[in-house]
Amino acid sequence: MVALTSAEAVRAYLDKHIQSIPQFSPFPLPAVNDVTTVKGGTTNFIYRLSFEHPYVVNTSEGSRSYRTAILKHATDYVASDPLTPFSVDRQYFEAEALQRIPDQLAKPVEPIYLPKLFYFDSETAILVIKDLCPSSLPKDAQRTQLSVQEWCLLHGKSAAEQSSVAADVGGKLGVFLAKLHSLSQTNKGSSSGQSNLRTVFDKNVASRNLTVETTFRGALTRLDEFSVELRPDQRLLVQETMQEMIRDWSSMQVTLIMGDF
Repeated sequence: MVALTSAEAVRAYLDKHIQSIPQFSPFPLPAVNDVTTVKGGTTNFIYRLSFEHPYVVNTSEGSRSYRTAILKHATDYVASDPLTPFSVDRQYFEAEALQRIPDQLAKPVEPIYLPKLFYFDSETAILVIKDLCPSSLPKDAQRTQLSVQEWCLLHGKSAAEQSSVAADVGGKLGVFLAKLHSLSQTNKGSSSGQSNLRTVFDKNVASRNLTVETTFRGALTRLDEFSVELRPDQRLLVQETMQEMIRDWSSMQVTLIMGDF
């Protein structure tokens, strides 16, 4: 599998393949005139594509044009830690989520949106998705990524306004997650052949195992690293609690949870 671990590699790949990949249709991507690295992610290599002319997508709601898009590339390890293996199958499950979940949520919870999926290639582990970063930012802001905190600061002129915006965004994010959890708890598929959401994503074993290894299994080691003193009975309690959480995490199918890669 090609390793697109730099903006230069992505540009070379797209220059060679973008016009010859039929999966891009029915909405072929236009030629790319710039590729920049987007910082902030830990799992995948992320880039912003700038197109030579607008990328027009026709939908049932009308046509939309885009000047930029985000490309996410997965390797068989975590981008921020090459020593940590992680199956590229994670791209398939993200593509599935971006196609299945937005259509099933009754309506978006503004300003909380999932990016639209433009393209997925399993052979190169590439996702091309809508760029949700605002096109208009202050002159001193680099348009590479925008955190929730920065978004709130941009939408409030005073500290009081910024706090109000933060509270509003936090509340709406909670509503969005509640709707996602409720949807996946009650979703049982459909007569048209649509699979139960929990059944589809239960196959995402690699992500579940990575969470077990990074969150639960090393709990005592991290406590020792921070010089947290525990009595023998307390260490045993932590160990037993972690084992119980691992069992629950590995077998429960209550609802979907959402990760940011």
